[in-house]
Amino acid sequence: MIAMHPFISFLAAFLATGIAIASGQSCTFVPKTQLHDGTPANVYFESDSRNCTLNLPEAPLETCDVSDFDVRFSPLAVFPPAKNMWPYVDLNITVIPKVFVSDIFVQLECLSSSHNENVYCKNHSFLRKYGEFYWPCRQHQVLSEKKDVKLPYTFEHACFRMHGPSQYRFNVTILPQRCRLSYLVAMPPDEQVEQRIKDFKNSVGKTPIVADWSPLFTIDANDPNSLVLRFARNDPDASDVTVALYLKESKSVSNLLQKEVLPSPKTEVSIAAPAGEYNAFVYVDHPYCVLKCPEGKSTDCRVCNFTYLNFTLHDHKMNGIQRFKHYVFFVAKVLCYVLGVLIIICLLVVLAMYLYCKFIQPRILRRRPPQAFAMTETPDVLIVYTDDCPEHTASVVAFAELLENHANAHVWIDTKDLLNHSVKPSMWLMRAISEVKFIILVFSAASKQVIAGEALPQRRPFPDLFSPAVRAVTTRINELTSRNGVDLTRNPLKTDSNALDRFIVARFAYTSPSAIPEFFSLLKCRHVVIPQDLGRLFGYLHEVDAPSDKAVIEIDADTTYLKDSMQRFAEYAHDNPDWLKERMKQTETVYHDPREFERLPLNTITEATTVDELAQHYEHLSKPDDDDDDKHADTGIAASSEKFELLGSMNDISSDSD
Repeated sequence: MIAMHPFISFLAAFLATGIAIASGQSCTFVPKTQLHDGTPANVYFESDSRNCTLNLPEAPLETCDVSDFDVRFSPLAVFPPAKNMWPYVDLNITVIPKVFVSDIFVQLECLSSSHNENVYCKNHSFLRKYGEFYWPCRQHQVLSEKKDVKLPYTFEHACFRMHGPSQYRFNVTILPQRCRLSYLVAMPPDEQVEQRIKDFKNSVGKTPIVADWSPLFTIDANDPNSLVLRFARNDPDASDVTVALYLKESKSVSNLLQKEVLPSPKTEVSIAAPAGEYNAFVYVDHPYCVLKCPEGKSTDCRVCNFTYLNFTLHDHKMNGIQRFKHYVFFVAKVLCYVLGVLIIICLLVVLAMYLYCKFIQPRILRRRPPQAFAMTETPDVLIVYTDDCPEHTASVVAFAELLENHANAHVWIDTKDLLNHSVKPSMWLMRAISEVKFIILVFSAASKQVIAGEALPQRRPFPDLFSPAVRAVTTRINELTSRNGVDLTRNPLKTDSNALDRFIVARFAYTSPSAIPEFFSLLKCRHVVIPQDLGRLFGYLHEVDAPSDKAVIEIDADTTYLKDSMQRFAEYAHDNPDWLKERMKQTETVYHDPREFERLPLNTITEATTVDELAQHYEHLSKPDDDDDDKHADTGIAASSEKFELLGSMNDISSDSD
């Protein structure tokens, strides 16, 4: 006969005996239910899982009132008397009803386990009877009369063999209330939950087991107002126990919801928790270990032994105030996300528009053939402006020459027509406004001040006619809008009526848009910027409208002289930042009501207005003699300097009509 090593003989005997216990373990049930007289109550205990399962009430079952029941789970170390058997852990379940119940069902369901000897999770053939699968189930039934049973009473059972690490769900069903309580229980390895088992294994094994204590962990989610995290305290050193709850935001991100250190003898903590997926830990936070090692320090870091549970809450576990705060925070969070998304969308839209206008649209326009037209007519064009400075006036003159030389226009401008001293400026202006086809109002830096009544010092042999011209044009506009019903407040760049097409509001590129008074900036007439819109302006003068604001009208014009004049003005303004203040004549001011343009009288000048009527309307004008045959070649105004004296002040060009 071959002699066996003592340890091999012990291991073989343990495995044979252990399997027999796992497959057909017996437990002793000691009833603790008593009657009022102190005698034991008549109690029936069903240990057959099939019979217990068949006796369960059918679903649906409501959740029991947690205030009527106290359910506890704790590990119970079992040391068999035989020396060839390993010690093991049974789960002790205690149910203490505070109201009378006739039946208590306790059913185990294994969720996960890494222990190969865990028959509840690994060997499901052990749980089959008559071809059907039944989770381990125990029934405690009170047969005594309700009035005779002493409350509260205790149902205690320790027949479920545990193998750690593993996770279970326990369902406690109550009759006749027809309700149920569910608990999640996490079991650590045997040598961690019970230090005596570790000591026993170290005494017989060659390799010592180094494991700190970690408790049996229970999740109680039956209370709608809070989530209860509970553990069984059987640590011989009565250590402080840390409970940590993490809410999973994603597969790789978890946020700490609450962390609390419980000194002895505390064993549970209640937490307000929203619905979601959670990871819960319970451990002893020793100074030489941590729950999670930082990245890159795994070699020098020691992880504390812990008990772990992952679970999902389908409902919020919080009271009314906490629910309200949670909903407010949730709504605010959602609004922040939505606002952030909208901001990102807006930024993307703005970026797309910028890229389109900056890069894509110019390419499209370059590929699109420019619009060309023939300038067969010679329209009369009046240009009115303010004599801000010689450089600005030179730019206006260059602009007028460009229209005559390249736009085939006959330009009425004071620098050309009023050099003849026999021409009276006021009569020339009124006749020009009545006869020309287009009137271009060039606004510049001094325009608003001149319109407001401030006078520019006269440096030419004729006065500045901008103010009376603007007032006369405003009168004509009021007449047209009153007669044709044109709305002045609509889109200023588009018009559905050609009543105001003869009036063109213009400014040079070096002039700010704010130099244009509000009345004219909102006017539904044509607006141009010189020299950018010269092609569009040429089209206006020859009754050719661009199909869109971005369309190109091709012109063959040399703008070198105009651009040089504008450049000289820009240099002058840069070298003399106070040029306008020095130019203005502060002592000679004529104040006007700023609303005067809006209430100028209507129907004062018509196309059929004669010179006699103009002289009668503007009382300062002189009427020419009938026998004067010497007419001006361009204007038809008599050349007698005695009868048409040159107006030297702004007061002589009053166009008030009361």
